[in-house]
Amino acid sequence: EKTVTIKYPGSTAKTTFKIQGVTEKEIKINPPKTLTYFVGDKEDLTGLTVSVVYSNGDSAVLESGYTVTGFSSKSAGEKTITVKYKTLSASYKISVFEPALEKITITKMPAKLSYYLGEKLDTSGIKVIAYYENGKTADVTSKITVTGDVTSSDTNKITVSYTERDVKKTATYNITVTDVQIKNIVFESYPIKTVYAEDEVFDPTGISLKVTYNNGKVETVSDNILYSGFSTDTV
Repeated sequence: EKTVTIKYPGSTAKTTFKIQGVTEKEIKINPPKTLTYFVGDKEDLTGLTVSVVYSNGDSAVLESGYTVTGFSSKSAGEKTITVKYKTLSASYKISVFEPALEKITITKMPAKLSYYLGEKLDTSGIKVIAYYENGKTADVTSKITVTGDVTSSDTNKITVSYTERDVKKTATYNITVTDVQIKNIVFESYPIKTVYAEDEVFDPTGISLKVTYNNGKVETVSDNILYSGFSTDTV
C-alpha cells in the first residue's frame, strides 16, 4: 500500500493506493495440427503453441519450460493430452484409430503349383502381405485361410483369404492339375498254367502286373485285368 502526498501552497492532501504483483493466471493452448493418429504412430507436436496469461491481462508465448504428457498410440480410442507449465495445466484431445485393411497380396508363390488329380494341396513356401490405409504392411502368412483343392483336371483357382476386425480380403493363384494315367505295364509274374488241351478255358491264376503311372506311383495288380488272344482251336 502506497501513500501519495499532494502539496500546494497553503494546502496538503494525501491519498493511498495498492500495488499488486503480476502473477501467472492460466495457460492457453493452440493444439497441434495432428489430432488423429493410427495405432503405432509417433506423436507430432507440429503447430502446438502454449501461452501464459498474467493477472493483468497480458500474455506471452512460451518457447520452453512446459511438458506434454498423455500420448499413447498402443491402442485405439480417445486420449487426453495434458500440457503443464509450473502449477498451471491445460489439455486437448486426440483420437487413435486402427488402420483399415485395404488388400492382401501373394508376394511369394507356393513351391508346388503342379499336381496330379487326387493329390493334397500344399501351400508350403507361400508368403502373403497385408496392406493398410496408413501405408504400413504386415506379413500375415501364418493367419491366412486357403480354399480350393485338387478335384478336377486342367487349371484350378486357389483362393487365399485374411480377415481382420470383420474386414475380409482375398487373393488368388492358379495350380495345374493333370489326370492320373497309366504310363507303362510289365509282367510282375506269369500265369501258372501255360499248357492247355483242346477246349480248355484260359486260367489267369498267378498273373500279376507292375503298373507305372504318370505321377510316379507304381503298384502291383492282379485284379481287373483283361485278356485277349487265347484260343484252343488249334494245336
